[in-house]
Amino acid sequence: MMNKQRLEEAKKHFYKFLNEGLIKEEENELALATYIKNSDLSIKVAEKLIADLELKPYLWVVVTSYYSMFYMANAVLLTLGYKIGDENVHRVTNEALIALVFDKLKKGLLEEYQDIMKDALEIANTKAEEIIENQKNNVPPTLKSVGLIGTCFLDDPKLKPVLSYVHTINGVV
Repeated sequence: MMNKQRLEEAKKHFYKFLNEGLIKEEENELALATYIKNSDLSIKVAEKLIADLELKPYLWVVVTSYYSMFYMANAVLLTLGYKIGDENVHRVTNEALIALVFDKLKKGLLEEYQDIMKDALEIANTKAEEIIENQKNNVPPTLKSVGLIGTCFLDDPKLKPVLSYVHTINGVV
């Protein structure tokens, strides 16, 4: 839950990141166009993956959905005059988004972004090791082995916030 203390913490982190050069004051139309293009492409890929009933690529649905949100969040920050650098980009983007855009977003949208970011990064970082180990042992990966049982089914409401987020945030850019 986003409270006043969390908002103040994010603002403190934002200014610290700005002073450290992890965030730069910058206007960059090419980067803005690229973020929007990458966001649109990522959500289109996620939608196509959802429709693939044969492969059931739930891991990639979560990851590409998150990246759609991540690119759009960076586009919003860039419209406000801030470009995120190359280090700790997910954390820095999250803190900057809270600090600069919290009062402009629909209630709950930042919480949804944070939840999906956490899920996607956990899946991409932690579960990848388990998948690799299973592949070494010639054990095919299953939904259980990647920790996705109940996470992403076609009618899963957890995917709806991603589309809602991208469409809402598109109105801010």
